[in-house]
Amino acid sequence: MSEKRNALGQTEAEFLAAYDPRKFERPSVTVDMVIFCEGKVLLIKRANHPFIDTWALPGGFVEMNETCEQAASRELMEETGVEASPEQLRTYSDPKRDPRTRIITVAFTQVLEKMPKTEAGDDAADARWFDISHSEKGFTLTHGDIVLHLSPDGKSADIASDHGKILVDGYRKHF
Repeated sequence: MSEKRNALGQTEAEFLAAYDPRKFERPSVTVDMVIFCEGKVLLIKRANHPFIDTWALPGGFVEMNETCEQAASRELMEETGVEASPEQLRTYSDPKRDPRTRIITVAFTQVLEKMPKTEAGDDAADARWFDISHSEKGFTLTHGDIVLHLSPDGKSADIASDHGKILVDGYRKHF
């Protein structure tokens, strides 16, 4: 049985040997987690640029040797000390979602049965559980005297990047 050849007459091995992965720009891939428990959502305060000192969902870059699911669990543990196995919510790919470069994020979500203690780590300056209230005017997230507002579609100056949209999508999936 002969090997299949493409229009240039190449076998798959020949094609791969000649393939230049630099031919196409490659976006970076991240993961973001929307973790709920007892009417609260878990947020981190960013310690670095971009969006420094802004509340955000836990997340980070996918490493070359891991799946998105592995990255989600790893980043959640590194940034918050919370152990979970979140399920995929959806992918967010607005070319302007991050000022560093083209970043596509795979969002994950989970509702935990019991509220774990949090401990900020890695590039998170803080990690806290925020109460969620929802009305036709949007969402309000509170922790003590910290109050964050989101429109019904998740737009917010109080939360990093498109994390408000991701949070609202996760909320609507579960509640």
